[in-house]
Amino acid sequence: MDAETAWKNHSAEIRRFIASRLKDETAIGDVLHDVYLKATGQFDQLRDQDRYVSWALKIAQNVTMDHYRRQQNSDELTEEPEAPNS
Repeated sequence: MDAETAWKNHSAEIRRFIASRLKDETAIGDVLHDVYLKATGQFDQLRDQDRYVSWALKIAQNVTMDHYRRQQNSDELTEEPEAPNS
């Protein structure tokens, strides 16, 4: 099995996993794309191809958490600073 075949066989399951954690379709697509890049780019590091799904879902979990962190940091940067008490 190669990286592309593994992705094609399991991408729907990975997408469902991401969609269960995110509601925004754009965010789901962005996270899925990032997972695809990481999973296919690091496929040669996978020692047991029978564990592809659990390995890819762990990547999906990590990328989803990264998405939440970026979103939180972005929200903090866009908040208006409080006026100093004079």
